[in-house]
Amino acid sequence: MDTARTSILVNGFKGTFKFSGRAARSEFWAFAPFGLGVVVLAVLLSSALEFTLPGIVLTAIIASTPLLSLWWRRLQDVGHWGANALIPWFLLFLSGVSFAAAHELHTGALSDLGTGSVVGLLAGLLLYVVGGKWIALFMALTALVYFLVRFSFAFSNALLPSDPHTNKYGPNPHEVPK
Repeated sequence: MDTARTSILVNGFKGTFKFSGRAARSEFWAFAPFGLGVVVLAVLLSSALEFTLPGIVLTAIIASTPLLSLWWRRLQDVGHWGANALIPWFLLFLSGVSFAAAHELHTGALSDLGTGSVVGLLAGLLLYVVGGKWIALFMALTALVYFLVRFSFAFSNALLPSDPHTNKYGPNPHEVPK
């Protein structure tokens, strides 16, 4: 592996918890395939090791942190709030939990409300407060559609060129000496 590629990967991991500043388009897209590969491998490994669903989700969150923090800074580079990189993934999680709750309510698998599972708690809440499986299904579909909209926004903005001037998130990364 050449030095430039190694430098990009190292810098991607160094910025894991850095949510301030800006990231150039080239920096993001050079790291994105590798960062996504790390997430996929971590999820596959945790599944092969028979982690529970919360364990797999936690593994995915931890493994995706470098990519999401870089995406956060990339969106700030084009002048958008960096949290727009995270919002779609919260919506996807909400959609998955809502679909699971709707399934539990439909199959009658919900015997004891919330016996330790998030899905059980949500299913019980939906059943006794707002009306059951149809509300859960509506929530799931709404969150899924909104995920697609928010993901499209975040993805398309990561394709845009850098704001050529200093914006509220910092100076143009092409003008900052490294």
